[in-house]
Amino acid sequence: MDTRRTVRYPIDLPGRIRLGRTELFCRIRNLSLGGVCVVGPALPEGTRVNLRFSAPHVEAFSGTCVTRWSANECCGLEFEGLRAIDTYQLARFIRCASRPTLRMPALTITPAR
Repeated sequence: MDTRRTVRYPIDLPGRIRLGRTELFCRIRNLSLGGVCVVGPALPEGTRVNLRFSAPHVEAFSGTCVTRWSANECCGLEFEGLRAIDTYQLARFIRCASRPTLRMPALTITPAR
Protein backbone atom coordinates (compact mmCIF):
# COMPACT_ATOMS: atom_id res chain seq x y z
CA MET A 1 0.00 0.00 0.00
CA ASP A 2 1.38 3.37 -1.05
CA THR A 3 1.18 5.85 1.84
CA ARG A 4 2.54 8.93 0.05
CA ARG A 5 0.81 12.17 0.89
CA THR A 6 1.99 14.04 -2.22
CA VAL A 7 2.01 13.29 -5.94
CA ARG A 8 5.39 12.36 -7.43
CA TYR A 9 6.49 14.00 -10.68
CA PRO A 10 9.04 12.40 -13.03
CA ILE A 11 12.07 14.56 -13.58
CA ASP A 12 15.69 14.10 -14.62
CA LEU A 13 18.00 16.58 -12.97
CA PRO A 14 21.56 16.42 -11.70
CA GLY A 15 21.85 16.91 -7.96
CA ARG A 16 24.44 17.06 -5.22
CA ILE A 17 24.19 15.37 -1.86
CA ARG A 18 26.33 16.73 0.93
CA LEU A 19 27.04 14.31 3.75
CA GLY A 20 29.31 15.99 6.28
CA ARG A 21 32.25 17.30 4.25
CA THR A 22 31.70 14.87 1.39
CA GLU A 23 29.80 15.93 -1.71
CA LEU A 24 28.29 13.18 -3.87
CA PHE A 25 26.66 13.50 -7.26
CA CYS A 26 23.24 12.01 -8.02
CA ARG A 27 20.34 12.14 -10.50
CA ILE A 28 16.90 13.15 -9.30
CA ARG A 29 14.32 10.80 -10.85
CA ASN A 30 11.15 12.13 -9.27
CA LEU A 31 10.16 15.05 -7.12
CA SER A 32 7.26 15.98 -4.86
CA LEU A 33 6.59 18.56 -2.19
CA GLY A 34 7.47 15.83 0.31
CA GLY A 35 10.70 14.42 -1.09
CA VAL A 36 12.71 13.00 -3.99
CA CYS A 37 13.92 9.74 -5.42
CA VAL A 38 17.60 9.94 -6.29
CA VAL A 39 19.83 7.59 -8.24
CA GLY A 40 23.30 7.58 -6.78
CA PRO A 41 24.95 6.60 -3.54
CA ALA A 42 23.26 4.09 -1.25
CA LEU A 43 22.43 5.88 1.99
CA PRO A 44 21.35 4.09 5.17
CA GLU A 45 17.83 4.85 6.42
CA GLY A 46 17.76 7.80 8.80
CA THR A 47 20.83 9.49 7.25
CA ARG A 48 20.50 13.29 7.17
CA VAL A 49 21.93 15.01 4.10
CA ASN A 50 21.76 18.33 2.32
CA LEU A 51 20.40 18.06 -1.23
CA ARG A 52 21.02 20.74 -3.84
CA PHE A 53 19.71 20.90 -7.40
CA SER A 54 18.69 23.42 -10.03
CA ALA A 55 16.73 23.59 -13.26
CA PRO A 56 16.46 26.12 -16.07
CA HIS A 57 14.40 29.21 -15.25
CA VAL A 58 14.28 28.42 -11.51
CA GLU A 59 16.63 29.29 -8.66
CA ALA A 60 18.77 26.51 -7.19
CA PHE A 61 17.14 24.59 -4.35
CA SER A 62 18.97 23.44 -1.24
CA GLY A 63 17.35 21.63 1.66
CA THR A 64 17.84 19.10 4.43
CA CYS A 65 16.56 15.58 3.78
CA VAL A 66 16.34 12.29 5.66
CA THR A 67 16.78 8.94 3.92
CA ARG A 68 13.52 6.96 4.24
CA TRP A 69 14.40 3.97 2.06
CA SER A 70 17.26 2.66 -0.03
CA ALA A 71 17.21 -0.05 -2.72
CA ASN A 72 19.63 -1.04 -5.48
CA GLU A 73 20.94 2.20 -6.99
CA CYS A 74 18.34 4.63 -5.65
CA CYS A 75 16.98 5.98 -2.40
CA GLY A 76 14.07 8.03 -1.18
CA LEU A 77 14.78 11.29 0.61
CA GLU A 78 12.13 13.13 2.60
CA PHE A 79 12.42 16.90 2.93
CA GLU A 80 12.77 18.07 6.51
CA GLY A 81 11.99 21.45 8.00
CA LEU A 82 10.95 23.22 4.81
CA ARG A 83 9.96 26.84 5.17
CA ALA A 84 7.09 28.32 3.18
CA ILE A 85 9.53 29.85 0.68
CA ASP A 86 11.16 26.41 0.17
CA THR A 87 7.78 24.81 -0.55
CA TYR A 88 6.97 27.61 -2.99
CA GLN A 89 10.30 27.09 -4.76
CA LEU A 90 9.67 23.32 -5.03
CA ALA A 91 6.23 23.99 -6.49
CA ARG A 92 7.88 26.20 -9.13
CA PHE A 93 10.32 23.41 -9.97
CA ILE A 94 7.47 20.98 -10.39
CA ARG A 95 5.44 23.36 -12.53
CA CYS A 96 8.39 24.26 -14.79
CA ALA A 97 10.20 20.96 -15.23
CA SER A 98 7.91 17.97 -14.92
CA ARG A 99 4.61 16.28 -15.56
CA PRO A 100 2.51 14.34 -13.03
CA THR A 101 2.77 10.54 -12.85
CA LEU A 102 -0.56 10.11 -11.13
CA ARG A 103 -3.49 11.73 -12.90
CA MET A 104 -7.14 11.34 -12.19
CA PRO A 105 -8.85 9.51 -15.07
CA ALA A 106 -11.05 11.65 -17.26
CA LEU A 107 -14.70 11.40 -16.39
CA THR A 108 -16.98 10.07 -19.07
CA ILE A 109 -20.48 11.39 -18.72
CA THR A 110 -23.20 9.39 -20.41
CA PRO A 111 -26.41 11.34 -20.99
CA ALA A 112 -29.49 9.91 -19.30
CA ARG A 113 -32.10 8.43 -21.61
